[in-house]
Amino acid sequence: MLTGDRHARAGKAQSAMEYLMTYGWAILIIAVVLGILYFLGVFNSTPLPLVCLQNPPFLCSNPQLNSDGALTITFGYFGPAPITITGLLCNITPSSKYPSEETTRIPVQPGQTMTLTFQCPLLNTNFGSSSSYDLWIFYDQGAVTGLQQNYAKGFLTVSYVSVLWNVTVWQPSSSNVDLLPYSSVTANPELPVGVTVKEHTTWESLLKNNAEAYSFSTDYHMNDIYFGIETTVFPSKLLAADNASCTKPYSSHGYSAIAYVNLNGNYNFTIISDDGTEIFYRPASGGTWHSVFNGVAWKGEPPTQYGPTTVNFANGTYELAVDWTDICDPAGLSAVAISPPAG
Repeated sequence: MLTGDRHARAGKAQSAMEYLMTYGWAILIIAVVLGILYFLGVFNSTPLPLVCLQNPPFLCSNPQLNSDGALTITFGYFGPAPITITGLLCNITPSSKYPSEETTRIPVQPGQTMTLTFQCPLLNTNFGSSSSYDLWIFYDQGAVTGLQQNYAKGFLTVSYVSVLWNVTVWQPSSSNVDLLPYSSVTANPELPVGVTVKEHTTWESLLKNNAEAYSFSTDYHMNDIYFGIETTVFPSKLLAADNASCTKPYSSHGYSAIAYVNLNGNYNFTIISDDGTEIFYRPASGGTWHSVFNGVAWKGEPPTQYGPTTVNFANGTYELAVDWTDICDPAGLSAVAISPPAG
């Protein structure tokens, strides 16, 4: 009986080993596929992202092209062994150009995701425009180092340009000024008269519901949804500080955000403001500034929407200026949306 038991146990062990040998690769492949599906968001309620690299096991999603030509993607690698990315290239479609030498070295592990940035030639920066590109990722694999032995090429159409805003944060030079006079803002929208510069920063607006938009606030309005955007805290310590005093000496503050964009046709401007906001525009070459809301939103108030207000632009490059102020209390909010012509 003992011999029979040993034979039975050995037979079971052999069967288990045969099962693993037969189905092990299938299990591994299923695990990799599940990882890819998770990256694509199949198990989430959100829509599938754009897959722009057709060479498995590379995937990408969430493409964003800003107004200086920087294209960022969320990149995922699901291969069996580590690789090192040695070059990134963005070409106008169609193309066959590729770099002859390495330009970067980024180690990537299986299952890892990261943000990659390509520098792309800008084709058309009009709001609502689209541009098509070839993306190239060059990489070393296994023991090969220092040589571009492999590459992945993908195709991507970016349907919108995210605008990069150069922002100056300021305070009124006088501590007894609560609401900065509107005439101070119209005199120089790039930097109002009678203010002291406290900080320089940048932020991007994003495509939401076919509009170029951003929504920033103090902690008070954080996570509120405006223009389809979940509001985030101001990318400025001063603006996010919640310390604008309502009594003398006042400590009100604000910002002036500048962007250069190509416009052609009718554009709708909408703001939600707490407290005051104004938007100005003029040709990029200079000249007279024009206001969108004519001062009606430059006052202390809870979150209030103004617009959409339509402005017609002849085809060309324009300078946009957004001026905002938080007079007092901790509830500062600045949400801006610019919608392009339909079609």
